[in-house]
Order: sequence, then structure tokens, then C-alpha cells
Amino acid sequence: MLQDFCVPEFTKFKDNEIRTVMDLIKKYPEKERDIYKNLHENVCTLITKGCYNHSLVHTVIYNFLTIAKEKERSEVITQLRDASIHIMHSSDGAKASMLSIWFGNNKDRKTIIKSFKTFVLKIATEEHGHMVLMAIFDSMDDTVFVGKSIFTEIIANLGEIATDKYGKKVLSYILAPRSTVLFHPQVLDKLKVGDGNPYSKKDSEIRKNELRKEISPSLVKYLTNNVGELLSNGDTIFIATILNNALGDFNGEYEAPFPGNHKR
Repeated sequence: MLQDFCVPEFTKFKDNEIRTVMDLIKKYPEKERDIYKNLHENVCTLITKGCYNHSLVHTVIYNFLTIAKEKERSEVITQLRDASIHIMHSSDGAKASMLSIWFGNNKDRKTIIKSFKTFVLKIATEEHGHMVLMAIFDSMDDTVFVGKSIFTEIIANLGEIATDKYGKKVLSYILAPRSTVLFHPQVLDKLKVGDGNPYSKKDSEIRKNELRKEISPSLVKYLTNNVGELLSNGDTIFIATILNNALGDFNGEYEAPFPGNHKR
């Protein structure tokens, strides 16, 4: 159905081999200009009308952002920034939101993050939405803003997030971003798409350390108070991730199970 939004004549004559807009352009290069124009117009119409309930709409938006020229991409991201919260529960919606974070300007980024208010727990524990948080941690230079807008809610809901499959990934990524031990290569490849974006100016190591410093006290306290429960649940990798990477004082209590692992 993606083809319907790209070239009107494909409404009646579908090509089952076409999965993405790039597939369509490769197969029909002579129609590239028309495909781009129609897709751009349809995306703008969908966003203006607030049509976010169907995952097909998320797919259409994502596909346009993958081919958009800088001017049109910026326009669409600005239009979309208040609505990202409504689309990131689907695979393509999350990828569209990640592209919006990476290639949106600072105002776009902050508007997107502000829309997360009261929803951070839900996003952090979603199959697709949690990846958007990782994209933010990778690219948002204003780590104080991230702390106030996102970490405050993470810390307030730490018990639920730390015991959730995807929530643990979010917490682990703050402590050990781009870890090839903790994260699948496909996940890291998706996140690398945002590397070198034009709006992230701060040195990545400084950004990582600022976020790690911000979250560490809460994770150290959580581990200290809940290590027995975590062990009984088999969360040894998560425990080791905190011990290896969190900045804080464990008072030597948990050095024996993981000798030489934690950093001060």
C-alpha cells in the first residue's frame, strides 16, 4: 500500500516486489521526481490532518524521511515534532522518530522530548519506543535538559524499568552505550545512522560521561537495595553492567561476585 502514496497509477497495478520507496525508485527511476513530489505532499497532508493511528502512515513518513532532501526533511520534522509521541510504538514510527531526533534542530529535539512528559515509563518499556530514547542519549547535547525531562521520570519509575526487558536495555545503554557485549550488532547499526548528524556538536565521550554521571547514583542505590531480587531473577548481566560502569561507591559489598569489575 506504500505505492499508493507514491505514484497514483500504482493504485490499480501493485508490484509485490516493492517494499520501500527506494525499491520503487530503483525499479522505476524515470518516475523518481513524481514519486518524491507525491510522497512529500501526502506526508504533509497526513501530518496536517493528524492521521497517526495506522502503522501504514508511520511507514509512509519513515520512507519519506529516508529519501528527503535537507529542506523538505527539516520541514517535515518540524511538522512532526509534536506528534512523534503518537507514532513511536511501531517499528517504522520509532525509526521516523529517531531520524527526527538526529536531523531535527535543537528546537525540534526539545519539542519532541517535551512531548514525552508522563510517558517516559511507557516509552522505555516499549519494543520499539525504547530505541528512540537511545537515539536521544546518543545525540542530545543538552544533557541537563535530558536529565530533567527524561531521567527524572526514569528514576521515579526505576523499579518498573529495571525489571522490564526493554527498560534494562535503556538503563544499560546509558551506562555502556555502543557496547558490543550488551547490544546486538543490528541494534548498533540502527543507532549508527545518527552518527555525524549536523546538530550534535558536543564530543560524544563528554556527552556519555555526563549522562552516566547523572544516572549513576540512582542505579547504585537501586542495586544496593535490590541485589537479592535481581540475583533471584537471573539479572546477573544487568548487575555486572552497573558494577562495571556506574560511577559511585558500592562500599565493597558486591566486589566478591564480580572481582575488579566496578569503577569508582
